[in-house]
Amino acid sequence: MNALNFAFSILNLYYVYFKKLKNILFDHHITEIEFDTFGKFNKSIDNLPDHIRVLILSKKFNKPINKLPAQLEHLELEDRYNHPLDNLPLNLKFLRTANSFDHPLDFLPFGLEKLFVGRDFSYPLLNLSQSLKILSIDSDIKPSYLDNLPDSIEELEFKYKNH
Repeated sequence: MNALNFAFSILNLYYVYFKKLKNILFDHHITEIEFDTFGKFNKSIDNLPDHIRVLILSKKFNKPINKLPAQLEHLELEDRYNHPLDNLPLNLKFLRTANSFDHPLDFLPFGLEKLFVGRDFSYPLLNLSQSLKILSIDSDIKPSYLDNLPDSIEELEFKYKNH
């Protein structure tokens, strides 16, 4: 049995080991990846395999994302990510933007159910899907930017704290 044939589905990749571990990403048992929770990972992720369903990116990650896995359902961008998100997969159901993220969210997938926008977000939320159930806003967004929220929203949360 190959030592790289893992029987688990969650993989936490740390920057130091990324080059050594990247070949195992193509193992179909691995469906969830958390890149470096200690905040050092900042490499391109454009070549991840399509079977990845959950992706959590580190606090320092701030590389443009041109391609995400086709089967991705859950995406979390932490702290510093601040590039447009125009190529989100159609299967995406959960999106958490980074605190530094400040770009329009004009191309959200139709099936998105949960959206969490970070502290620096300052754009109107337009064309939100009727499948959106949870919207959490951690920014000082203008009330007029929320005029066209879908009727499907069951939970609306404002977390902004002016310190």
